[in-house]
Amino acid sequence: MDLQTVPNALLCSSAKSIEELVSISKKHSKKGAFIVILDKDEKLLKRLLPAYLNAYARFNEGGMRSRDMGIEIMLFLAGSMNIGGAIRKVGARSGSEFIAYSNSGKALASFVKKSSCRIVKKYTLKFDCSAAGEVAIAGISDK
Repeated sequence: MDLQTVPNALLCSSAKSIEELVSISKKHSKKGAFIVILDKDEKLLKRLLPAYLNAYARFNEGGMRSRDMGIEIMLFLAGSMNIGGAIRKVGARSGSEFIAYSNSGKALASFVKKSSCRIVKKYTLKFDCSAAGEVAIAGISDK
């Protein structure tokens, strides 16, 4: 996995179901790239980079709770180490509008094309120091 790649987040919409979108995202999550389909909750944006860094650290230490970087990021975003709970809390609920997050612009562009998504908005991600502490605590505690 390459931490040098630049994380990207898009607000997208699609007529496809979440199950279809997740399936397509998994096909484009390879060779260190990942795509996460998240709920349309812009409050998650400030937690994305800290969640990515914490998940990346777990990956390098061999201590991930899941076998999937996207799921690991969702755990930190949700502030819980319960996989099902994290998916319910921060995962997209419909394809009508959702946040697509990736560490690879190339993988994200390919996902958008293959899933026939419409890009509603491109987000500029900034590291939020206040959110970073909250996100890191999730890895220690089990809320």
